[in-house]
Amino acid sequence: MRGYPGAVSTAVDPVEPLKRALLSLIRETGVPSDFGTSVLPLTIPMRPGGPGESDRFFAILWEAEGSTPVSETVILVDKDDHNVGTMGKLLAHQRGELHRAFSVFVFDENGRWLLQKRNADKYHSGGLWTNTCCSHPGPGEETEVAAQGRLAVEMGITVPVSYAFRFTYRAELDHGLTEHEVDHVFFGRFDGTPQPHPREVSDWRWMNFEALQAELANEPEHFTHWFRLAVPMVRAHLERAS
Repeated sequence: MRGYPGAVSTAVDPVEPLKRALLSLIRETGVPSDFGTSVLPLTIPMRPGGPGESDRFFAILWEAEGSTPVSETVILVDKDDHNVGTMGKLLAHQRGELHRAFSVFVFDENGRWLLQKRNADKYHSGGLWTNTCCSHPGPGEETEVAAQGRLAVEMGITVPVSYAFRFTYRAELDHGLTEHEVDHVFFGRFDGTPQPHPREVSDWRWMNFEALQAELANEPEHFTHWFRLAVPMVRAHLERAS
C-alpha cells in the first residue's frame, strides 16, 4: 500500500516558519502565566467564534502547556457522542466517565505508520508506544481543530488531518485510572522529520504495517490499550478506502 486513500497535501502554509519559531521558543523558555490573557491576543487575535485557520496552532499550544483550565477539562458525552457536560480531566478518568477524545494516525508516502513513545511521566500509560498523538478537545473546541493543534504540540508536525471514524472503548489503566472514551480517529500525511516535545514524547519511529502487526502480537504490553484496539480498525478502514 502506498500512502493512504484520500491523502492530503503537505504543502507548507505561509505561517509555517512562525509556527516553528514560536514552538521552539516556548519549548526553550516555557509559557508565562499570562500567555492566554496578554501574549496570545497580541500575537494572533482570537475571534469570537473560536480558533481560526491562523490562530488555532497558538490556541492549542497555549492549552497544552497548562496555562489555562481548558487543558484540564474534558467534554462528557453520551453513547451517541452528544455533549452532556464537562468535568475535570483527572476526575473523569478516576470515575471512568464517558468523554470525547481523538487519536491521530499519520502515514508517509510509503504507507508507514508514525508512532510515538509516551513520556514516562505521563499521568497514565507512560513509556508505552502508541499512535502519532492523542488527547481531548476542550469545551467549545472543534475536535478536528484540537487534533491538528495537538499534533503540532506533541510532534512538531503541522499538516491537515481528516476524520476517518470513531469508536468507543473502556479500559482500566495504571494509577487507578479508567479510559472511557468516544475516540475520534483522524488521518494525516507527513513525509518529514518530527520534532517531538520532550515533555510529551520520549521517542518516535516509522513502522510498516507488517512489522507493527508482528510486534503487537509478540509484545502487546509495550503499546497503549487504545492503540491496540484501534490498529485493526484503522487497517480495515484503509483497505476499504483503497
